[in-house]
Amino acid sequence: MGDVPPAVVVAAAELHHSPLPGFRFYPTDQELVVCFLTRKVLGLHMDLDIIPVVDYCRFEPHQLPGT
Repeated sequence: MGDVPPAVVVAAAELHHSPLPGFRFYPTDQELVVCFLTRKVLGLHMDLDIIPVVDYCRFEPHQLPGT
């Protein structure tokens, strides 16, 4: 196997950790608590960081993402 350029390695890593085109994220309340919040509180690794963490105290309401 030949050497792989660093840009290709980075692109492959980003692809692995980003949702595929057409990916839809509509979890139930239970899925959010069990699958996301529990893991977040325990500091466990998440394969796909789909929910951004925002310090909402640093922003005005109209500046928050998705508003």
